[in-house]
Amino acid sequence: MGSGGAITEVVGKIKAAGKTTWVLSLCQCVALGELFLGRPTRPSPVVYLTEQPDASLREALRRAGLLDCDDVRVLSWSGCRGTPWPAVVAAAIAEAKRVGAGLLVVDTLPQFAGLRGDAENNAGEALAAIAPLQEAAADGPGRARGPARAQSGWRRRR
Repeated sequence: MGSGGAITEVVGKIKAAGKTTWVLSLCQCVALGELFLGRPTRPSPVVYLTEQPDASLREALRRAGLLDCDDVRVLSWSGCRGTPWPAVVAAAIAEAKRVGAGLLVVDTLPQFAGLRGDAENNAGEALAAIAPLQEAAADGPGRARGPARAQSGWRRRR
């Protein structure tokens, strides 16, 4: 699990480990201020970047009880395709600051950062991909650097 200003990586077998289900459960608990794995959460909005197509995302959100949750802000990869990864992070940070989010989720980093093939296992490429998130985490909640460029495509889940 993580804490404020921390980066937590969730790993597991593709399409089998339940990573998205686990993370959406965390999102639900944060958005509603409920216990997660027996630990308290601080109620706050969530910013969620997803690679999932709308239909499968909608079903996953329904299963997690988040379909009608106004405190979950979503940006789909298809909505920012072609935007450089650092600009996507800057937009996510700007949105998180705007709504007072306490949790930012990137599902999945390789998709958004443009890591192809085995690149996520290459230390240099992986470090470059995570660098914008590390800068945001180091700045702490509400103090993130970077341009606050508006990103079209943010939507409340309804």
